[in-house]
Amino acid sequence: MAKVPSQLIAAFTTALAVASTAGCSNAPGGVRDAGGTPDHGSGDVDASVEADSGSPLVDGGAGGELGVGDAGVDAGGADSGVDAGGADSGVDAGSASPINYVFVTSADFAASDLGSALGADALCQAAAEAGDPRLAGRTYVAWVSDSTSHALGRVAAASGWVRLDGEPFAVDRPALVAGRVLYPPRLDEHGDDVATTASTDVDLLVFSGTGSTGFHSAGNSCADWSGTTGQVMGGFADATDRQWGSGFGTFCSRRGRLVCLGVDYDEALTALPEPPSTARRVFSTAVAATATSRGHLDAACQTAADGAGLSGTFLALVSSTSGAAADFFVSDGGPWFRSDGVRAISDPAAFLAGGLPDAPLGQSVVDPTYTTRAIFGGAVDWTATSAPGEDCGFDFDSGVSIARGWSWRSSRNLFSSPFGTTCDSPLAIICLQQ
Repeated sequence: MAKVPSQLIAAFTTALAVASTAGCSNAPGGVRDAGGTPDHGSGDVDASVEADSGSPLVDGGAGGELGVGDAGVDAGGADSGVDAGGADSGVDAGSASPINYVFVTSADFAASDLGSALGADALCQAAAEAGDPRLAGRTYVAWVSDSTSHALGRVAAASGWVRLDGEPFAVDRPALVAGRVLYPPRLDEHGDDVATTASTDVDLLVFSGTGSTGFHSAGNSCADWSGTTGQVMGGFADATDRQWGSGFGTFCSRRGRLVCLGVDYDEALTALPEPPSTARRVFSTAVAATATSRGHLDAACQTAADGAGLSGTFLALVSSTSGAAADFFVSDGGPWFRSDGVRAISDPAAFLAGGLPDAPLGQSVVDPTYTTRAIFGGAVDWTATSAPGEDCGFDFDSGVSIARGWSWRSSRNLFSSPFGTTCDSPLAIICLQQ
């Protein structure tokens, strides 16, 4: 696995800056906070609406598959230095594996703390040196852009990233902007899961100033990270798809974490292996606006599973006034895997008791590269019974319900966002194998 020369990193940064000057930058007309004006040019949005995932994501690797390379890290092989798909995956704390790590900072920052994109890099570097010993002595950049430096440019030729627990974040450089992120960047520089300790959704906010192409999102980087007024583009530490870095717009007066990427090595990871035979499957599917009962939603899941050639019984992860979503599933089966090999729920008993999933659940059963958007949950939590009105009476034709989640999240916001939506809005449902 080759190490990326520092001169090449600098060259990429310069080239991307020139490209921006020539008009290649991602320059949306503005993001929005709740009640603001959406940025229709970039598809980047704030916490009140989802990013537009209405079309399949672009190819992130050869042959339409995940970026499979001849990497020294095998995402699932028996001889790999990092087992990115196994139940005991992880990197030996004493090793110096030739792979790039990704982490989210344990600290959050005011926008003016960054000073610039390069200032954000320095904050990532300092966090790495103070964190897990495996991070020390390597080069890190922040997924942060300003008007003179783009995040994707500073990543340069680096490729393939894993978290400190060995789970793969992105198999190659194109995956960063194609939305093909596997596990969210939830682990900080110490290996701690920030999603489990966050008390509010704001605690998971990530600053980037970067659009979905990896270029600067003009007007959305707090005046090049010099102040706390204006707007900022960002994402969420518990998210995948493109929402980890460019799915949220908010005010510069808020604080945000940074996603930090190692840039020393240039080989892609191999794709995840097929789920084991003991695995249960999880996917998301669209639901017609004529659903009139929980049974109708279960039938929609079963129909989708049958159409995809999946065996077994599938039910909707939806709460109603008759019971919590978790009550309809058994905990003594195998872990739930997505069709791309991601182990989305490694501990069924913990999840059904209210624990967080390992990764977002909203992946299409038909197209593994496509992540659905808003999902119908029916309650504020998968362990909660619907309050009056939260399940829309299963008529999907009137009223406002807060029981809507985001399929690309792996925190509580997977099931219920803090914003309401009309019951006749087109929604998806999460389907779990019984």
